[in-house]
Amino acid sequence: MAEATRSDRTATARVLPLPQVEATPAESKHIPTQGSVQHIYRFPNGYGASVIQGTYTYGGPDGLWEVAVLKGKSLCYDTPITDDVLGYCDDEAVADLLVRIAALP
Repeated sequence: MAEATRSDRTATARVLPLPQVEATPAESKHIPTQGSVQHIYRFPNGYGASVIQGTYTYGGPDGLWEVAVLKGKSLCYDTPITDDVLGYCDDEAVADLLVRIAALP
């Protein structure tokens, strides 16, 4: 599993394995000015997910992820999954959310 070192901490942000769902390859970027790493997933249903971990994300300082549902390239706040971002997600919770987002109608 690849790792991206955060510039402002000794902790590392893991690249998440994609669960068994059809998706475009994740776009990943390291954001050194924010001490963050972000993965973008896009699904055939038009939805996607932004999965980010960093100094200023919910759970990031504890090594956890923040997940936002995307519709196209925009944040989407009106799905059955959530009406906000979901913070404090471990790897298993992120994988579950990716499967649920990929299954949205």
